[in-house]
Amino acid sequence: MTKRLFWLNGIAILAVVLNHAVGWGFTAMFWWTDRYRDVAVPNFDAVGSPTYYILVVLKQLTPIAVPIFLVVSGYFIGFASRAGLNWKMIWARLKSILIPYLIWSVVTMGLDMAFGTQISPLQFVVNLLSGNASQIYYYVPLISQLFVLSLVLVPLVRSENWKKVLAAAAILQAIMLATNYLDIFNVFGDFSLDVDWFFGNLAFF
Repeated sequence: MTKRLFWLNGIAILAVVLNHAVGWGFTAMFWWTDRYRDVAVPNFDAVGSPTYYILVVLKQLTPIAVPIFLVVSGYFIGFASRAGLNWKMIWARLKSILIPYLIWSVVTMGLDMAFGTQISPLQFVVNLLSGNASQIYYYVPLISQLFVLSLVLVPLVRSENWKKVLAAAAILQAIMLATNYLDIFNVFGDFSLDVDWFFGNLAFF
């Protein structure tokens, strides 16, 4: 089973790389068109082309990476908890990811401010808590929340109420997915519930 989980992790890592490659593919297709064609940018002539649809399909498939990472992390937490789950165990895991996360978040925001970006003290703290120092940092606050919640979740899942816990997690997941579509239609105005760092992906953990 462990070998299969490592394979899943490998697939997820490749999906992350491919997801970012697809993003640059769209950038090259629409915003760098003038580098290989005599046109003004942005240029959307490629919309509807086979390459465009291939990128769209890949863009829809590659976000599976985060749920896979959560599944694997949840499995190992559950496995480790057989001998008893306690705060000391969770804190050891948290330290291994939070210390480098905090260091690089501070470095990233420091460089941003050095190049002219205005970041207030409040925004600085918010960025640290939500992973907004960089677009790719949101996963650390997300998995940290789930590690802490595992102190409550693991005993519940091992109890006779596990079906209720799973149903509640599925409902939370559905709500978070629904908010993504509501944001498209600007239902909440300037307030957005589309937050990657929130533990709405609980069902996968």
